[in-house]
Amino acid sequence: MPLMAMKDATGQVIEGIGIKPDIEVTPPTDDELFQMYYSPSTFIDRVFNQAVEYLSTK
Repeated sequence: MPLMAMKDATGQVIEGIGIKPDIEVTPPTDDELFQMYYSPSTFIDRVFNQAVEYLSTK
C-alpha cells in the first residue's frame, strides 16, 4: 500500500496519471524506424532534434 501519492510541481496528484508534456512530438514513423535500424550512422532523429531545439530556447 503506497504511503504517499506522487505530485507535480503545482501539487496536483499524478499517481497513475502521469504528467502532460510541455511539447507534444509525434512518435517516429515506420519509415523513420526503418532508417534508424538500417542506417544508424546517417539517421537524423527528428524527435531528438525537436527536443534539443525546444531546450535551446530555455
